[in-house]
Amino acid sequence: MPLRARIGRQELSFGSEWLVGVNDTAAGFTGLSFDAIRLTYAVDMFSVDAFAAALQENGNWEQDGDVWMYGLYGSYLGFEDITIDAYYLLVRDAVSLNDTFSAWYSEWLENFIGVDDYDASYLNTIGLRGAGTIGAFDFESEVAMQWGDADAVGVGFRPFAYGDDGAEFDAWAVNLEAGYTFDMTWQPRVYLGYAFFEGE
Repeated sequence: MPLRARIGRQELSFGSEWLVGVNDTAAGFTGLSFDAIRLTYAVDMFSVDAFAAALQENGNWEQDGDVWMYGLYGSYLGFEDITIDAYYLLVRDAVSLNDTFSAWYSEWLENFIGVDDYDASYLNTIGLRGAGTIGAFDFESEVAMQWGDADAVGVGFRPFAYGDDGAEFDAWAVNLEAGYTFDMTWQPRVYLGYAFFEGE
């Protein structure tokens, strides 16, 4: 059957692992796994993955203090030695780092004047990727746009303890690489890469 389901601790690796991967290229690090639910539909011409993964669990005493990542990742495989990917990722961050957890009267005052009341942050990412080989040449090109509400990360510092409860994500990122592999002993490869990350 072309449909597969995986539930439990597992690796999530998509594309070149630029945004989601197992981090197996880091020196001295053994890899990265996720507690996730993943559905995969794969046929000869394309594949689609849908997943939900817990990134941080803060225990039962928090009403809503967890971080979850959801994603939809599709790959078109109809071109020989070339892959075209499109994806959407959502990170919901409800860690609530900004709550000062003061005494009851301070909490009442904060509620009255409308501060220290942050919603969960939502980071949306949409992107396109193309990668493959043409003879001795290889290439990869990926562009991603991120947007969303950044309430949980708009924290201030004492004595200005209240952060920006209207902070927002709005950024672009680009990752480009082209290489050439020589057909000789040891097969040396030369390449040129460029990365751009926008943000505050």
